Amino acid sequence: MKKICMTVLFLGICQLAVMAQSADSCYVVKMVTATNVEEREPVEESKEFSADIGKVFCWSKVGCTQLPDTIYHVWFMGEEKMATVPLAVKYPTMRTWSHKNVIAGEWRVEIQDRKGKVLGAERFSVK
Repeated sequence: MKKICMTVLFLGICQLAVMAQSADSCYVVKMVTATNVEEREPVEESKEFSADIGKVFCWSKVGCTQLPDTIYHVWFMGEEKMATVPLAVKYPTMRTWSHKNVIAGEWRVEIQDRKGKVLGAERFSVK
């Protein structure tokens, strides 16, 4: 009986530790690339853009359990990091976006938390 109680207690403590760890993390609800953002919504979502587009927007809807928090849109061309954009998260669920001047090539945007954990990624190409 003592072993069972100790096992139950141990499992309960482990579960609380996991919950506490995930309680301070953010998560991605939706993430898209687009030609613009108007009225807090993405315009002309796409994964392929013309080289004369000039800039591409990464729009994201994120949630965070502890506020305020910060997420990062990290822009890559190929494997080269081109920009890191910090974005403040002030509400439990929030829409936010960044944009980057782009040239022809294969791109991706990662959403990272403050610890550098990748929460989501979107690939797109500029031709």
